[in-house]
Amino acid sequence: MAGAGKSEACTYLASKGYPVLRFGDETDRGLRLQGLSLQEDNERKYRESLRKELGMAAYAIKIEPR
Repeated sequence: MAGAGKSEACTYLASKGYPVLRFGDETDRGLRLQGLSLQEDNERKYRESLRKELGMAAYAIKIEPR
């Protein structure tokens, strides 16, 4: 969905006080905790591992407490 305006919408909502959660932030955090670099191959492996462990709702489960 490149160019769909997601970032612009997030910026607007954040300016109105709404929390903005980005699933990619969870991938970045998970890789840092594992001591891995932010590279496409590591990101893919992390996403697949997380979904295998928690199912297709993995990212929603991980970011929900925030």
